Amino acid sequence: MIEESYSKLSDLDKEQLSNIINTLLIKTYILQRKYSSKDGKTRYNKDYGFVEDNLTLIKNYFNIMGCELVLDEIHGVVFLKSGNQLARVRLTKVTTILLTVLRIIYQDEIENASTYKDVIITLNKMLEKISIFRLLEKVNKTELEDALRELRKYQIIEKVKGQYDNPESLILIYPTIIHCINSENARQIISQFNDIESDIYDNSEVEDNVAVSNEAP
Repeated sequence: MIEESYSKLSDLDKEQLSNIINTLLIKTYILQRKYSSKDGKTRYNKDYGFVEDNLTLIKNYFNIMGCELVLDEIHGVVFLKSGNQLARVRLTKVTTILLTVLRIIYQDEIENASTYKDVIITLNKMLEKISIFRLLEKVNKTELEDALRELRKYQIIEKVKGQYDNPESLILIYPTIIHCINSENARQIISQFNDIESDIYDNSEVEDNVAVSNEAP
C-alpha cells in the first residue's frame, strides 16, 4: 500500500516527502505556521499542508518504524510519538527549567487572549518568572544561551529580535510546547525544583530578576 501511494507522487513531491520525514526525525515537529524573519510574521508552512494531503501514506511509513504520527489540527502541529526510550531527548537542568517556565507563560498568554495570537515575550519576562518561582539563584550566560538554542532546534521557540544575551530580546513560543509538557506537569516540576533548591534560598530574599553570570559553570 505504501509503495502504491508513493509511486503516484511526482518527483517533486517525493523530494518534499523525504525532507518532511527528515524534519520529523531530527526536529520532531512540523508547524502549520512558521516564523519568517523576512517580514517578522508567522507564515503558512507548505510542509504541514503536504502532511495533511498525504496523511495516510506518512502515517503508514512511520508505523513501520514503530512511531505514531499525530496531527493536531487545533494547534497546527504535526509530531511523532515513540515508545522507544532511546528516541527521547535528555535535557539539561537549565533547559528543563526554561521549558517549564515557558510552558506556564504560554498557557497564561493563551488564556488571557480573546483571539488566537502568536505568543511573543522578552527574555526578561522568562527570567522574572524563574526568579518568582525561585528556580535558580543565577543563570550562567553560556548555559542560558545553549538552552535557548536547544529549544529553538526542536522548534519550541524562535528568536524574533535581538541576541540571547540581551534580556530585552524577543522570542516566539510555538504551540509545540503544549506537546512537550502540559501545564499541570509544569507546575509539579516547579514544585519539585523548589524542594531541591530550598536550602539555597533559606534565610535569603529572592532577587527581583535572576542574575545572568558570565562565569563558567
